[in-house]
Amino acid sequence: MEQKPGPGVSLLARWRDRTRTSPRWPARAEVRVGGADGGDTQSANAVDISRGGMLLAPAIAAAEGDRVFVDAAPCLQRVAARVVFQGEHGTGLQFDSPIHEDDIFLLTGPALAG
Repeated sequence: MEQKPGPGVSLLARWRDRTRTSPRWPARAEVRVGGADGGDTQSANAVDISRGGMLLAPAIAAAEGDRVFVDAAPCLQRVAARVVFQGEHGTGLQFDSPIHEDDIFLLTGPALAG
């Protein structure tokens, strides 16, 4: 079931919801994010995920447009992505290629169960 934006959601967020190609799901998974240049990695939590991207919180130290990779063992390993927004609620990533639905299940299972 796709989440619908509430009255407090910004116009930009509502526009992004209309441009999504796959539904997003709540997640509760620790991920590691590193620069595409092989720099240091940062820890963050995936708070929602779709086949096309994820929202991380807290926000990572990266600028919109930066190329990154995401690791979330055991399912996502060095998934290439681009930072598409930075905001008070976190960092939005868009994957270069859609991820498999099984990977979404592995990252959302604990969030949906509890």
